[in-house]
Amino acid sequence: RANIELEKQQAQLPSLAEIQSLYGTKPYILGLDRCQAYRDTVDPEFRLIGPAGLFNSATNLLAQLLKMNCINNARLKTKKYRPRDAPSGVKIQAPWGKHNPVFWRLHHEAKVGGAGTKQE
Repeated sequence: RANIELEKQQAQLPSLAEIQSLYGTKPYILGLDRCQAYRDTVDPEFRLIGPAGLFNSATNLLAQLLKMNCINNARLKTKKYRPRDAPSGVKIQAPWGKHNPVFWRLHHEAKVGGAGTKQE
């Protein structure tokens, strides 16, 4: 019986070809052209990352994957950051908020994890 329900759900999902016709076959990563400038101006100890996105877009999963796979060793070596200060360099959300529009960047500070984080 559960298998029948699963088949009904699968029938409603778009095919891979339909998805690729809408969104392409490669990821789009904005800002790669600014990586070197970021590295040149932000000391490794102060480099942070945090997820942001629409509701139901897997931002919590992304936060967990970042914590599991991205470690800022320069930040950890200082031993001066408490757990709430993202000692590994991974914050639970972007400083302007996890589900807020990107145009809030530089104009809003999230209550959790936003204080003291430069948004430049």
